[in-house]
Amino acid sequence: MPHTLNIRALTAEDSRAFQALRLRGLQECPDAFASSFEEEVGTSISEIEKRLQPKTDSAIFGAFQEAGLCALVGLQREGMAKLAHKSFVWGVYVAPEARGRGVGARIMRHALSYAATVLGTRQVNLGVNTRNTAAVALYRSLGFIEYGLERDYLLVNGVAHDEYQMVCHVAGAAWVRPHRTPVVVTLAPMNPSAFAGYRDAAAAGYAGDNVTSGRWPKEGALQRSYEDFDESLPQGLATPGNFLCEIVSKSNGATVGIIWYAVVAKNGLESVFVYDVEIKPEFRRRGYARAAFSALEPRVKALGLSSIGLHVFGTNPGAQALYHSLGFRVTGINMLKHLGSQG
Repeated sequence: MPHTLNIRALTAEDSRAFQALRLRGLQECPDAFASSFEEEVGTSISEIEKRLQPKTDSAIFGAFQEAGLCALVGLQREGMAKLAHKSFVWGVYVAPEARGRGVGARIMRHALSYAATVLGTRQVNLGVNTRNTAAVALYRSLGFIEYGLERDYLLVNGVAHDEYQMVCHVAGAAWVRPHRTPVVVTLAPMNPSAFAGYRDAAAAGYAGDNVTSGRWPKEGALQRSYEDFDESLPQGLATPGNFLCEIVSKSNGATVGIIWYAVVAKNGLESVFVYDVEIKPEFRRRGYARAAFSALEPRVKALGLSSIGLHVFGTNPGAQALYHSLGFRVTGINMLKHLGSQG
């Protein structure tokens, strides 16, 4: 994450930069906003300046990197007396070149803190397209929960989109975190004595994920998972091209999880594929998975390779959000329709 990231409320002097980024978002992500590019492209700079004038019940926040404005979040307190304990977030957008660096989380935390401490509101509401799994996972990680679902909230180019309504209770919220020393890990070869236990846990976890996602029936799933595991690692830890590593915390030497990756070839091109990454329950939500991928990247480069692939189940939005934030991009989507029993 850039050390020069600056987050602040925008002013009239930022009107042109705000308008340019706002229009860019409306063009790139039309299904993320109720407004449209066509409706806002003709808005005059003088009108934008008025919108950015300081107000006691609202603010529009911007995140700035060296290249300029890269993210936006709008915040508005409700105007009616009986609703003034609530604020709502609107217009969230992070430019593609700033994604995968924690910018979205930082500007949202800034807005939530402002809502609690400056606007004096108890809760913050927002709406998000149900298909935007990365945004949904980000909001959940900040303490938002879904309280409603509106079907066909938007109709964009003839396609209907549903929207989650979400709320975060900001008084004493869990997203207020003290500064922490960055997590750093090393990747150490898995101890042979740990392999049998890992095989059992990995097979059980993979079977469960496949059953939950609907890919496999429950009956026979565990046996099928063991067969897949043994086919991928016929020589166990000695299987050529495969690397099973323990994730070890540099600060205290604790083994916090495992990562399994391999060199794979497809269409004559080699890359690294991550088959599994698992953090022990007591060490989760502390940044260890992110740190493990940071430790993996130089290893991949040392192999002379330039890309990392992985698979994530559609039922795991938290992992999807992590991988999005690390710079992974969706390259395809597997879909499944159950037709029921033959009558």
